[in-house]
Amino acid sequence: MKYGFYTAILAIAMMLAAMICTGSGAAQAQLPVQSGADMLNPYDAQGVPYSNKYKPLLPVRNTISLFRLEGMEPDQFVLRIGHDFSISGCGDFGEYGYKASFAADALEIEITEMMMDMRNQPQYAHIECDTSSQSMHADIALSREMLEQNGTKRIRFNNRRSMNIYKVDLREHRVTLIPDAENLASNRRFIPANIPGRATALTYWFYPPGTVLLWIPDTKRIDDVSSYIESFARDKGLVPLSHKIPSFTSPLNDRSYVYFFDADNRLGSVSVNGAPVGTVQAARTIYGLHGDEQEMTPLTVFARTPGMFD
Repeated sequence: MKYGFYTAILAIAMMLAAMICTGSGAAQAQLPVQSGADMLNPYDAQGVPYSNKYKPLLPVRNTISLFRLEGMEPDQFVLRIGHDFSISGCGDFGEYGYKASFAADALEIEITEMMMDMRNQPQYAHIECDTSSQSMHADIALSREMLEQNGTKRIRFNNRRSMNIYKVDLREHRVTLIPDAENLASNRRFIPANIPGRATALTYWFYPPGTVLLWIPDTKRIDDVSSYIESFARDKGLVPLSHKIPSFTSPLNDRSYVYFFDADNRLGSVSVNGAPVGTVQAARTIYGLHGDEQEMTPLTVFARTPGMFD
């Protein structure tokens, strides 16, 4: 049971695949607009007056990150603008509005108002309400082709009060957003998100079809696990992803996940959820009173396709 006022933002992700503009017309394409509320108008679109319990709010401090969704094309990615926390309570927080368009060599993104609706919250502490968690973000689908055809060199984020500028470093196999250090130091309105397990939220790799991650969950008392994974992959005819993309470095802090390229689908059907694909014999250290011993033991190797933040 929770009650009271919350000042937070709900982001509603859009249908991403439909948002991608491709083909010869991409350079002239206008990015979709997700309408928000209007703080300057005392009434909503239905003529209902705003109040302390029902009013538009303008996002002030935001985080940005790049990620993928299952089913996207290899050159597509999502730019997320939001917060690194969620809210649970009785309030209802509406869409995280934005406007996005290409102008000259920049992608202009303006965050607009969202709605806070507390009109139906319980008046007494003993009355329950729906306290399901609400996350705050807006998702904008982009592609390498879209950025290339528009000659996009930077992204300007603004919330109608202040702006942060990020340089777009676009390569054949990756895109990285690089903050303007001086601008970000003096005006932290759109900052890189902190994603657990990921080295940076602002680099996205365009993986070729056939990219897989291999790992062994049970590595207790096993030395040099990666050598067993590499041996398994070599026996299966896989090659390290770095052979396909020489500049590749893992975006994950956890180096137990190793990236490979399965050109001939040697592993069969592999999904983002992961599944066992075989076993390897590994030497496990057995500690004893009379000395340590090495014991060969089978270890299960798992594989999956790149996920949301891989």
